[in-house]
Amino acid sequence: MNDTTNHAINDTIIKVSRNTDIAPQNLLSTQTVAFSHYNYISAQLPVNITTGDLVANDIKVQAAQCLKNIKTIVASIDHDMNDVIKINIFLKNIEDIKDIDTIYPAFFQGYLPTRTVIAVAALPMDDALVQMDAVISNGEGTYPQAPVELVKVPKNNEQVPKDSVSPHTIAFSHYNNISAQLPVDIETGKLVAGGVKEQTQQCLQNIEAILESIDVPLQEIVKVN
Repeated sequence: MNDTTNHAINDTIIKVSRNTDIAPQNLLSTQTVAFSHYNYISAQLPVNITTGDLVANDIKVQAAQCLKNIKTIVASIDHDMNDVIKINIFLKNIEDIKDIDTIYPAFFQGYLPTRTVIAVAALPMDDALVQMDAVISNGEGTYPQAPVELVKVPKNNEQVPKDSVSPHTIAFSHYNNISAQLPVDIETGKLVAGGVKEQTQQCLQNIEAILESIDVPLQEIVKVN
């Protein structure tokens, strides 16, 4: 495994960038970069680790390969899939998420990570149907952050529409990671009427309800996708 440590100019902020030879590598991105108490895993295509070729043109097979590649990278830095906080899934056909959900939970133990699913027009390889990236917890910390216990707190708000394959929020270290919210009315469980303004308002109301359930004000959001 190639292991490099990058230092900021002032030599007080350290990022740990790592590649493993037993997972697909990309010349333009590192497989994993740790900073503070998180590790960020580059998006993985459904490429066979041994051959470097795209696996069969089947959404379940391709999704499983993406998760296997993430699992291999995570294991190479002495973590496991139980440390995954967030998964982003990029799909050519958004309907394929139904098939992915039949194999997805088996890759995790205990709780499932928060999740965002996005439809895209194309992926870096022509016959790729799916790509996934991940964020994992990093108990070791990077200097000057001291090591912390890997205690993660998943929660759901019963008043907000739930997804069987992702909790509303997972807290670790000083952050809460919120699963993507669709414009579903909290009371009826149906998509709200109207256009993009009404749907945007409903998404934000759902996020606000989740935050209120963990005693966090909307003003403490640091990033919205």
